[in-house]
Amino acid sequence: MSIRLLPLEARHLDQAVGLSTAAGWPHRGRDWQLLTSLGEGLALVENERLVATAMHWSFDPGLATLGMVVVSPMYQRRGLGRRLMEAALAGIDASRVELHATAEGTGLYRSLGFVDIACVCQCQGYVVTGAPVEERYVVRAARACDVGALVALDAQAVGSPRHHLLYALLEHGEALVVEEDGSLAGFSICREFGHGHVIGPVVATTLPVAKRLVESWLERLKGGFVRVDTPDPELAGWLGERGLREVDRVRRMTLGGESGAEGSAIRFALASQALG
Repeated sequence: MSIRLLPLEARHLDQAVGLSTAAGWPHRGRDWQLLTSLGEGLALVENERLVATAMHWSFDPGLATLGMVVVSPMYQRRGLGRRLMEAALAGIDASRVELHATAEGTGLYRSLGFVDIACVCQCQGYVVTGAPVEERYVVRAARACDVGALVALDAQAVGSPRHHLLYALLEHGEALVVEEDGSLAGFSICREFGHGHVIGPVVATTLPVAKRLVESWLERLKGGFVRVDTPDPELAGWLGERGLREVDRVRRMTLGGESGAEGSAIRFALASQALG
């Protein structure tokens, strides 16, 4: 029987967990559910067996992200990744598409026109006690009245608004913020993911603010398993001192040019490699 291209649906998710597990990815059923609730997916199916997936998330006309491109080990080197990518790109209207590429996928993405713009360090492990960071920044829980400023700060850092993503992450996790001179200087969101928790996104005006936000989560999660995906090598080194060592490095790639990010806000950690 031929391999059919279908929309990725809820009935596929149990098998999708098996696919991502086989790839060495930690996604649970509830992680897949969050991803599919926010975006659109494609499935390659042979005789009711899910053999490959790809997803994309469109945040506004200026930005979409593409990820969860997974092919069963038994079906690799048969052009299925390219088939999925071409179908996914055909369904995206955004002027810019971002993805984070493993070493195995980089060649395919380059052949489709994606170019490298940065590296992202995957840092994870069990949190250990570390030296305190800059204490002058007061961290507090985000309030409902902060959400507009939080979304605006994220849009500065990313170059496009992502309010639907942030609303969903706030429903599934908690947010902390730092204020400076009456304005929001940074925020971070932490939620359950994979083997423990993920901290991200982290958006801040400076690295010390970002560290202070992350440190607040690490103090809460001491002894637990935590993951942070950061494009900042200094933050990655500091995380290593807290037990979150770099275990992988992926390439941020873009199709359609780099972000139009403006302002002082910087994205110090991703929501996830799929979502950006």
